[in-house]
Parts: sequence; structure tokens; C-alpha cells
Amino acid sequence: MAQLRAVQILRSWRLWTKSTFLICDILEAVGLGNRLSRNLSTLYDDTLSAYWPLDSTQISPACIFFPQSAEEVATAVEVLGVSGTDNNDGNLKGCNQSCKFAVRGAGHTANPGANNIRDGVTIDFSELV
Repeated sequence: MAQLRAVQILRSWRLWTKSTFLICDILEAVGLGNRLSRNLSTLYDDTLSAYWPLDSTQISPACIFFPQSAEEVATAVEVLGVSGTDNNDGNLKGCNQSCKFAVRGAGHTANPGANNIRDGVTIDFSELV
């Protein structure tokens, strides 16, 4: 359902703009905006400053997504999978550079890009119940 809604939103937006879509705007458009934190917000800054290893604090995602249910995670992953570009033929391609994502759970890893991602979406499970 979320995938269909994302496709409909992408196609309708493409009718009146040629700009690159920000994946965070698409997540907001499918009803996940209240779970997003963007740069220049206190929650965004506080979340990044708490990351380990320290080099992960230097990475700036486009937004941080804080899901509170498995359904919200599923919706976000569906949207991330269809938010690629098309060739002006109406056929959506898979995820490209504009919809990279990383996952931060209870455990931490020192592998670059594993728990935070530059210019993508960091999914932070700290609020998952």
C-alpha cells in the first residue's frame, strides 16, 4: 500500500517539477513526517552526537527516521525501494544515490556507513516499541 502511494506521489510530483526529490520529503508525504528529524533540529544534533564510533558523528544524513512500530519500518523500507529515478518513460527504477539508508539499532558497529549514512536516511530504532 505504501509503495503504491509512493509511486502515485512520485508520478504526480514529476508532472510539475523537474527537481530531484528528497527522500525525506517523500517519507513525509506518505505520513511518516512526525517520525523524521532533519538537520538543524535539536533532536537531530543530539542523536548524532550520541553515535559511536565518533567518526559516525561526523556523517550528516538527510534526515533521521525514528519508527515506533514494525508497520512504520515496513512503510519506510517500501518507500526507499521505489524512490529512484525514471527515464521520463513513467517506469520507476530502483533505489539510487538519493535513497541510501543505514540502520542504527541497540548494538553498534564501527563499519563506515553501517549505522549512519551521508545524505541518506538513517533509521534509528531507539523509539521502536
